[in-house]
Amino acid sequence: MVAHDGTPLAAADAARLHMSARENPMLITVLLSLDRAIAHEALESRLDTRLARHARFRQRVVEPRLGLGMPRWIFDPTFDVRHHVHRIDAALVPSSRSLEELTSDVAGIPLTVRHPLWRAHLIDGAEPALVLSVHHALADGAALLALLAELADDGPDAQAPPPVARKTTRSRARQIAAGAVAAGRLALARPDPATPLRGRLGVEKRLAFSSAIALDDLRRIARALDTTVTGVLLAAVAGACRAEAAASGADERLAIHALVPVDARGGAPGGLGNRYGSALVPLPIGAGGLDERVRRVREAVRALRSGGAGAEAARLAEAAGALSGFVERLGVSLFSRRASVTVSSVRGPTRELRLCGAVVRDVVVWAPAAGSIALSVTLMSYAGRARVGVAVDARTIGSARRVVERLEHELEQIRAFASATAAYTAER
Repeated sequence: MVAHDGTPLAAADAARLHMSARENPMLITVLLSLDRAIAHEALESRLDTRLARHARFRQRVVEPRLGLGMPRWIFDPTFDVRHHVHRIDAALVPSSRSLEELTSDVAGIPLTVRHPLWRAHLIDGAEPALVLSVHHALADGAALLALLAELADDGPDAQAPPPVARKTTRSRARQIAAGAVAAGRLALARPDPATPLRGRLGVEKRLAFSSAIALDDLRRIARALDTTVTGVLLAAVAGACRAEAAASGADERLAIHALVPVDARGGAPGGLGNRYGSALVPLPIGAGGLDERVRRVREAVRALRSGGAGAEAARLAEAAGALSGFVERLGVSLFSRRASVTVSSVRGPTRELRLCGAVVRDVVVWAPAAGSIALSVTLMSYAGRARVGVAVDARTIGSARRVVERLEHELEQIRAFASATAAYTAER
């Protein structure tokens, strides 16, 4: 085994590490719904041979003394996969607790930096499931979901490939300089106005997920509206945020922004780590009608795809990661004030997977919301269908289930709007 002790974090990974706070721990949560229970020991063995073979899952993070220099990956001498895998007997949990609520409970358990930054909870009961919690410093959503194929029964048993080399080995000074222009443009953007979507965060987060949505249906709607699946999702999020603001008596004419992850891989192999940046996308919650909201979101998505936002956002993240943790956390605070929601769309496996003999019926992902943002919306596709995961700060927004219901209503409205177009009819 090649030693990786003392390996500095990549700047983009350090950026996600330092975004963590007690009120926002930057954990990616993945729920795998299973068709039957699996043995605890079998899961431990699978995670040990397939997940923990990646060095990052056996390493902990050590910060530099006095905050000078980059944090480093250090192998945990006490690592034992059994310390990271826990079992919940749903029969011992009150019957009123749904799978959503159980997932919220386990996702809210903090990780400790004294050990590798991941954890698994196996839920046994009427709704068997596996909940994985992984710190964003280890991997972005795309990299983490790529590991699902490795965990599957027909995944590879061979040794993990060596880490993918990054194309750039720029010094910290050059990384900071590269992000300066992007930071300057960001500084000119106004913070999002005060709405019920923003407020002082608490520690408790609540999670919920939508009913299954046919992926072909989403794609048909997107083509009919001349946009992307992400564009459809953003239009629905804008409508749901409008309803949240209206229900609380806020001025519906207020404009807000979504923080949207933009891939910076450019088709290159990913590996673990973070290869994306986040761009600000305006959400027209004040638009008078659905047609106007869809049109403005379509324009915003086109601008996002054609403006090099991914590369610029990635440079900004690298620059942040190259700074000290204190300065970076200050930057995250300023950055997150310019958005009210994080919106992600992730492509998962196109076929059904099996885990330790059980069929993975569904996969739901909840991406974290950085800084002071209280709402995160993540669309995850899997085996021809999709689900939307919603995470909210309980103190600021309260109910994730309410937001999911608003999103489902908006998606139905958008589907009806799309069905009235000739493009949609021609697809049928």
